[in-house]
Parts: sequence; C-alpha cells; structure tokens
Amino acid sequence: MKRFIGLMAVTALGLAAVACGGSSTPKATPTPVDETAFARSMLLTVDDFPTGWTETPSSTDNGENPMEKECNPKQEARTGRAETGDFSATDSASSVSESVLVFAKPADAMAALDKTSGIVDCGIKAFNDGKLDSNGIAFSDATSRKLSLDAPGDKSYAYQIDVTGTVGGEQATVHLVVVYAVSGRVGYSLTAQTTDQSYRAADLEDVAKKAADKLKQKP
Repeated sequence: MKRFIGLMAVTALGLAAVACGGSSTPKATPTPVDETAFARSMLLTVDDFPTGWTETPSSTDNGENPMEKECNPKQEARTGRAETGDFSATDSASSVSESVLVFAKPADAMAALDKTSGIVDCGIKAFNDGKLDSNGIAFSDATSRKLSLDAPGDKSYAYQIDVTGTVGGEQATVHLVVVYAVSGRVGYSLTAQTTDQSYRAADLEDVAKKAADKLKQKP
C-alpha cells in the first residue's frame, strides 16, 4: 500500500511540476544565461519550518514525468529553476515542497503563470481519460478547483487538486494544494500533499509569505 501511494503521489505531483514550469530536466533557453544558482539561493530551507520538521528528497525527482507528454507547456524564456525536497513534520502524513523559477524578464514570468489554469485542466482530463494509468494503477475522480489564498507577489493562483487511484482492489486519494506566484521576473510555487484528508489551504499562507520574503531581484 505504501508503494502504491508513493507511485500515485509521484504522478499527481507531476501535474504540479509541469504547471509551474516543466520538469527538472534542463531545457534550452533563448539566452546563454544560467541562473540556476540564483534560483537555488532563494529556496526555502528546513530552518524556515517549525522545530522537528525534516527535508527528504523530492518525490518528483524520479525520472521522466508522465505529465510532460500530455501537458508540457511551451517553455518561456526561463533562465533558472531549482526545487526543494519534501518538508514534513515528524510522523506527519502531509508534506510541502517548493520550486523557484527565474525568467529573462517579468513579462515572461507572467506569461508562464497565466498558463497554469490550462495546464491544470489538461492534467485533470488526462487522469480521467486514463492517459496516465501506469504501474497497474487506474486513476479516476480527478478534480480541481481554484482557491482564494494569500500568496505575496505581483499575481498568484492557487488550486486544490484531488485524484483517486485504484490497484488490486485497493484505493487511495492524493490531495494537493498548489500555489503559483510571480514577483518581477521570479516565480515560486508551493505544493502541499496529503493522502488521508484534504490539506488546509490556509496553512500554506504562512509558508507562502516566507517563500516570498526570500525572493530577490537582479538585473
């Protein structure tokens, strides 16, 4: 059951990763600028969470993202991307992860942000059409809805995403709350994941404020 839930989570989190700017696989950019280190310098660390929280390698760092094939957006002029592992409290059933993206100019960051709604819709349809069924898991009942969530930045979107998986008569549901925001030419995304009950979206607001406080701008 644990492996089943883990495989489900990897696929579901793939939707969040694609919507925030693609996988961690390096993509060519229109300029020779590489701001990966700059993006990495703005990531949250375990010190930004309460005592007792730990960071483990991200669930999305497990090879090819199946969501890329179905819903891969055209890459904007992105010059850097970095992501954290999964932050969680001891024995907690929920986790939070972050990605930071840097773009050539603010207009590119905003254009990428405004594609998220279409990508989320694409991912939900792919789940319900069976296009992401794999490893014996059949996905169903995928839904998404926009949330009102205070995420600092020039503009932001937030969604609740739920998807159920069934294999060998066993069934589990992965619940995600995802926030995407941009400030200038820098964007950040936060993904909270649970498998027992829905994550309280308001709990992500404090994390979003900490993420926004760590953003920097440079010419």
